[in-house]
Amino acid sequence: MSGPSQATGHRSTKDVIREALRPVGRQILDIGSGAGALVAWLRREGALAIGIEPNAPLLQAAFARSSAGRGASPNDRWIAARAEELPLADGSVDAALFFNSLHHVDPAAQGAALAEAARVLRPGGDLLVIEPLASGSYFELLRPLDDETAVRAAALAAIDAIPDGLLVATLRLQYMTFLDYADVAATVAAFTRADPARAAAVEQALPAIAERFARLGRPGADGSRRFEQPMLAVSLRRLCA
Repeated sequence: MSGPSQATGHRSTKDVIREALRPVGRQILDIGSGAGALVAWLRREGALAIGIEPNAPLLQAAFARSSAGRGASPNDRWIAARAEELPLADGSVDAALFFNSLHHVDPAAQGAALAEAARVLRPGGDLLVIEPLASGSYFELLRPLDDETAVRAAALAAIDAIPDGLLVATLRLQYMTFLDYADVAATVAAFTRADPARAAAVEQALPAIAERFARLGRPGADGSRRFEQPMLAVSLRRLCA
């Protein structure tokens, strides 16, 4: 699948989402919503956001976020489901989003997950897929804990394999994000929070991560170390019937 392509320097991912999905007044499906931070942000931006998450501990954290009133409205909607089996009707949402989540879907099911997202979009609806590339100092920093080279490549291949009759690509944008961490412990905590299964490998990987933290990190704010992560955003639109 091809479409207009461009590369930029540093961008805020939230700015990319805001420009591509125009959240105000739209029903947006966050597929792979994790602990719900992005759903909460989308609601603050004026969207009716729905979180899809198959991981029970992360879904429980999302419920806790809503219950504690930490940025999420009381009527947040959370659905326990896999990306390749969305329990939603055809043409029922205005937009769908995979943010750092498509590569967590089994590679054999990534095509089905994208097809499901297209199915639940209304005609003219938008699908935005944002994936981290297998490069940059942040990727290298955490590679000893979880080398995602193959799964990230599979996700990009799945996007490129979307049939032209299903969705039309409107933009491919490569941009850079920066991540600042105070120390190794904070880095590992953030990385394992996104995927609790990684925690089992932390002890063995910690010496290599500590070495890379010192070697690859650049000075950041307030004594932190800064790492770069290249991203690819692909915006697609469901064709009108």
